[in-house]
Amino acid sequence: SGQCVDVASNCNDLSHLCNNAIYSELLSKQCAKTCKQCSGSTNQCADVAGNCQQLSSLCTNSLYNSLMKENCAKTCSFCGTSSGGTGGCKDLATNCAELATLCNNALYSSIMSQNCAKTCHMC
Repeated sequence: SGQCVDVASNCNDLSHLCNNAIYSELLSKQCAKTCKQCSGSTNQCADVAGNCQQLSSLCTNSLYNSLMKENCAKTCSFCGTSSGGTGGCKDLATNCAELATLCNNALYSSIMSQNCAKTCHMC
């Protein structure tokens, strides 16, 4: 209900802070459009942060899981694994248990999040 707008006039200048833990709550209210915080957004699977590629090693880090899911969903391959709903969290590969040590390996983070989401606690 209501339009999705930026309240602050300098949101474009602040867009790099949308995923900053210190500023994210404030910016989600003041710069909702720029920080892609609007409900009913047509692009549900997108990176909110501009530096997701540089942060991709955090995709499988359990300490950053929630933050990365919110801000770097596309880069981290979290699309289609939204919370809410049942049965969305599953492993596509059959050997995820034996590969579990790779969940936090930056070289394998993308492929592990796609194929072993349940084992790696990515959803």
